[in-house]
Amino acid sequence: MTILINLFLIILNWFSISKVEKKNIFFIWITPYEKRLNEFLKGFLFLGLVCALTQIGLSIISETSWSISDEIKVGNLLGSLFYDFNNVLFEELIFRGFILFFLIKKIGPHRGILTSAILFALYHWITMGVLGNPLAMALVFIITGSMGYVFAYAYSVTKSIILPFGLHLGWNLINHNVFSQGPNGIQILKPNKNMDISGSYAFISFSTFIVVAAITYWFIFSQFKRKLNQSTGNKVEKS
Repeated sequence: MTILINLFLIILNWFSISKVEKKNIFFIWITPYEKRLNEFLKGFLFLGLVCALTQIGLSIISETSWSISDEIKVGNLLGSLFYDFNNVLFEELIFRGFILFFLIKKIGPHRGILTSAILFALYHWITMGVLGNPLAMALVFIITGSMGYVFAYAYSVTKSIILPFGLHLGWNLINHNVFSQGPNGIQILKPNKNMDISGSYAFISFSTFIVVAAITYWFIFSQFKRKLNQSTGNKVEKS
């Protein structure tokens, strides 16, 4: 079902955005090929590594150890990887590819990024099933909203969904499939106990995710925004 929805979103993005831009939006997103591949790999590897370090740090704090799951099944793991790929593609096509594009056109990049992040957070109230629980709603809103902001910022800087897709996919694949912290249950690693999500650990965990969003923002700025500014400055000097 998700595949069909993604196919519909691809057609919707192509038709609606290309009509406004008078160009093929997918060609803009994926070219130049070497640059876009570099954006994807940098984003994927960076946030995948940050996710792994985050999980290791939280495991040390909670005194949780990990072992290779004896329940690993290739079919289940491939299904989980495919689920993450489809889910991330769906969210990027909706929130960065379609909504953010038109928000930036209508209200500018700063308000567009913020509005997109808010919508991304509200969407996760539904997908994470926290409606009706005020504390959980507040935590989910701040955490997913923060990440939605940096994904939107990545789109704004690169004018493509490739970097936010790589960042988003890097986090989800490692979190869900290596550390089994996703909707598909135990995959590669199995914790020796369920992590306690109350008390001081909950505050530390929450703070960690805010730090992750801040670090990711810095990464995007230092690796892409600053270089883009320098490149623009050099072109102005030459002209």
